[in-house]
Amino acid sequence: MNEEQYLENYKTLWASSPFPPIFVTVDAVVIAEGRVLLIKRKGHPGMGKWALPGGFINPDETLLEAVYRELEEETGLDFGDSFPKKVEVFDNPNRSKRGRTITHAFYFFLGRRVPVKAGDDAGEVRWISLDKIENLYEDHQEIIEHAYIKRGFIQD
Repeated sequence: MNEEQYLENYKTLWASSPFPPIFVTVDAVVIAEGRVLLIKRKGHPGMGKWALPGGFINPDETLLEAVYRELEEETGLDFGDSFPKKVEVFDNPNRSKRGRTITHAFYFFLGRRVPVKAGDDAGEVRWISLDKIENLYEDHQEIIEHAYIKRGFIQD
Protein backbone atom coordinates (compact mmCIF):
# COMPACT_ATOMS: atom_id res chain seq x y z
CA MET A 1 0.00 0.00 0.00
CA ASN A 2 1.35 3.42 -0.87
CA GLU A 3 0.98 6.64 1.13
CA GLU A 4 -2.02 7.91 -0.84
CA GLN A 5 -3.93 4.63 -0.38
CA TYR A 6 -3.07 4.57 3.31
CA LEU A 7 -4.44 8.10 3.84
CA GLU A 8 -7.59 7.34 1.83
CA ASN A 9 -8.25 4.21 3.92
CA TYR A 10 -7.53 6.12 7.13
CA LYS A 11 -10.06 8.82 6.31
CA THR A 12 -12.65 6.20 5.27
CA LEU A 13 -12.41 4.63 8.75
CA TRP A 14 -13.57 7.92 10.28
CA ALA A 15 -16.13 8.93 7.62
CA SER A 16 -19.14 7.66 9.61
CA SER A 17 -18.22 9.50 12.80
CA PRO A 18 -21.03 11.82 13.94
CA PHE A 19 -18.52 14.67 14.19
CA PRO A 20 -15.32 15.29 12.28
CA PRO A 21 -12.59 13.60 14.33
CA ILE A 22 -9.94 15.64 16.10
CA PHE A 23 -6.84 13.67 16.98
CA VAL A 24 -4.48 14.51 19.85
CA THR A 25 -0.79 13.67 19.65
CA VAL A 26 2.48 14.43 21.41
CA ASP A 27 5.93 15.10 19.96
CA ALA A 28 9.26 15.18 21.80
CA VAL A 29 11.85 17.75 20.78
CA VAL A 30 15.00 16.48 22.51
CA ILE A 31 18.03 18.69 21.93
CA ALA A 32 21.62 18.16 23.10
CA GLU A 33 24.97 19.48 21.90
CA GLY A 34 23.41 21.26 18.90
CA ARG A 35 21.60 18.13 17.73
CA VAL A 36 17.98 17.02 17.78
CA LEU A 37 16.80 13.45 18.31
CA LEU A 38 14.92 12.15 15.27
CA ILE A 39 13.41 8.83 14.22
CA LYS A 40 12.95 7.44 10.73
CA ARG A 41 9.31 6.42 10.36
CA LYS A 42 8.90 2.70 9.70
CA GLY A 43 5.29 2.82 8.50
CA HIS A 44 2.68 5.06 6.93
CA PRO A 45 2.06 7.89 7.05
CA GLY A 46 5.45 9.37 6.27
CA MET A 47 7.24 6.04 5.85
CA GLY A 48 10.99 6.61 5.49
CA LYS A 49 10.88 10.27 6.55
CA TRP A 50 12.70 11.65 9.57
CA ALA A 51 10.39 12.84 12.33
CA LEU A 52 10.21 13.75 15.98
CA PRO A 53 9.52 10.87 18.35
CA GLY A 54 5.85 10.92 19.30
CA GLY A 55 2.39 9.67 18.56
CA PHE A 56 -1.20 9.46 19.73
CA ILE A 57 -2.11 9.62 23.39
CA ASN A 58 -3.83 6.63 24.97
CA PRO A 59 -7.25 7.19 26.59
CA ASP A 60 -5.89 6.46 30.07
CA GLU A 61 -2.81 8.72 30.10
CA THR A 62 -1.90 12.36 30.43
CA LEU A 63 -0.04 14.21 27.70
CA LEU A 64 3.17 14.06 29.75
CA GLU A 65 2.78 10.32 30.30
CA ALA A 66 2.21 9.91 26.54
CA VAL A 67 5.38 11.76 25.56
CA TYR A 68 7.46 9.75 28.05
CA ARG A 69 5.93 6.50 26.72
CA GLU A 70 6.54 7.43 23.08
CA LEU A 71 10.14 8.46 23.81
CA GLU A 72 10.86 5.16 25.53
CA GLU A 73 9.07 3.06 22.88
CA GLU A 74 10.73 4.76 19.91
CA THR A 75 14.19 5.69 21.22
CA GLY A 76 14.79 3.77 24.45
CA LEU A 77 15.06 7.03 26.42
CA ASP A 78 13.61 7.01 29.93
CA PHE A 79 13.34 10.51 31.36
CA GLY A 80 12.10 9.33 34.74
CA ASP A 81 11.12 12.36 36.79
CA SER A 82 12.66 15.04 34.58
CA PHE A 83 10.35 17.66 33.16
CA PRO A 84 10.38 19.34 29.78
CA LYS A 85 11.64 22.92 29.58
CA LYS A 86 8.65 24.00 27.53
CA VAL A 87 5.41 22.74 25.97
CA GLU A 88 3.87 24.27 22.85
CA VAL A 89 0.63 23.41 21.05
CA PHE A 90 0.58 23.16 17.25
CA ASP A 91 -2.99 23.24 16.00
CA ASN A 92 -3.00 24.42 12.40
CA PRO A 93 -6.10 22.67 10.99
CA ASN A 94 -4.07 21.59 7.92
CA ARG A 95 -0.93 20.39 9.70
CA SER A 96 -1.61 16.69 9.00
CA LYS A 97 -2.85 14.87 5.92
CA ARG A 98 -4.61 12.41 8.24
CA GLY A 99 -7.06 15.10 9.29
CA ARG A 100 -7.40 17.54 12.17
CA THR A 101 -4.52 16.65 14.49
CA ILE A 102 -3.46 18.79 17.42
CA THR A 103 -0.02 18.05 18.79
CA HIS A 104 1.64 19.05 22.02
CA ALA A 105 5.38 19.47 21.55
CA PHE A 106 7.48 18.88 24.66
CA TYR A 107 10.95 20.48 24.55
CA PHE A 108 13.76 18.74 26.44
CA PHE A 109 17.29 20.17 26.59
CA LEU A 110 20.01 17.77 27.67
CA GLY A 111 23.57 18.71 28.60
CA ARG A 112 24.94 15.87 26.49
CA ARG A 113 23.74 13.32 23.97
CA VAL A 114 22.84 9.94 25.41
CA PRO A 115 22.77 6.56 23.66
CA VAL A 116 19.50 5.74 21.88
CA LYS A 117 18.11 2.65 20.20
CA ALA A 118 15.30 2.41 17.61
CA GLY A 119 12.25 0.50 18.68
CA ASP A 120 8.48 0.24 18.13
CA ASP A 121 7.54 2.04 14.90
CA ALA A 122 10.93 3.75 14.50
CA GLY A 123 13.03 2.26 11.73
CA GLU A 124 16.08 4.21 12.87
CA VAL A 125 16.94 6.80 15.51
CA ARG A 126 19.70 9.37 15.29
CA TRP A 127 20.99 12.61 16.76
CA ILE A 128 21.02 15.03 13.79
CA SER A 129 22.75 18.41 13.74
CA LEU A 130 20.26 21.27 13.96
CA ASP A 131 21.83 22.92 10.94
CA LYS A 132 21.42 19.74 8.86
CA ILE A 133 17.72 19.00 9.36
CA GLU A 134 15.52 19.25 6.29
CA ASN A 135 12.57 17.60 4.61
CA LEU A 136 11.06 16.26 7.82
CA TYR A 137 7.64 14.65 8.23
CA GLU A 138 4.72 17.08 8.07
CA ASP A 139 5.43 20.20 10.20
CA HIS A 140 8.14 18.72 12.40
CA GLN A 141 10.79 21.10 11.10
CA GLU A 142 8.57 24.04 12.07
CA ILE A 143 8.12 22.53 15.54
CA ILE A 144 11.90 22.28 15.97
CA GLU A 145 12.50 25.76 14.56
CA HIS A 146 9.95 27.17 16.97
CA ALA A 147 12.48 26.55 19.73
CA TYR A 148 15.64 26.83 17.67
CA ILE A 149 15.04 29.99 15.70
CA LYS A 150 11.82 31.71 16.69
CA ARG A 151 12.09 31.39 20.46
CA GLY A 152 15.82 31.07 21.09
CA PHE A 153 15.37 28.29 23.66
CA ILE A 154 18.37 26.27 22.55
CA GLN A 155 20.61 25.81 25.56
CA ASP A 156 23.87 23.98 24.92
